[in-house]
Amino acid sequence: MFSSKLIIMKKFFNLKFILILVFLVTITTIVSPLLQSSFRVNAKEKITITEFQVPTDSNNSGPYFITSGPDGNLWFTKYNVNKIGKITPSGQITEYSIPTLNSRPRYITSGTDGNLWFTESDGNKIGKITPSGQITEYPITTHPTGITSGPA
Repeated sequence: MFSSKLIIMKKFFNLKFILILVFLVTITTIVSPLLQSSFRVNAKEKITITEFQVPTDSNNSGPYFITSGPDGNLWFTKYNVNKIGKITPSGQITEYSIPTLNSRPRYITSGTDGNLWFTESDGNKIGKITPSGQITEYPITTHPTGITSGPA
């Protein structure tokens, strides 16, 4: 009796596994061409990458995470020097010091409120910076490890 239950369970799990596998293959077959067509690059197009040197002890400033801002600029955290940086499309960089010393900003995201939000991993805070550079900090009870934009 025990043996027959075991065989039935094995068949059930094998069937379940096969159904999941078929589902995944079907989804991959449908979605893959859609993704490939949206990311296809014309071989004749020229892609240019421009690098910009970050100020403030650029050898050890620790640029960590970057996001696009609501103002059309790119915003980034500088983990080792406790700053938030903003770079315009033309390469002009502005840096903003975080009020809490050694807070070690890591992640940053563009919020639905028109501001940027970032984590202060050693400061146990979530920070908000306006596009004009005004910083507000909100204490939390733990080390934040990530951040993302919420609903509007």
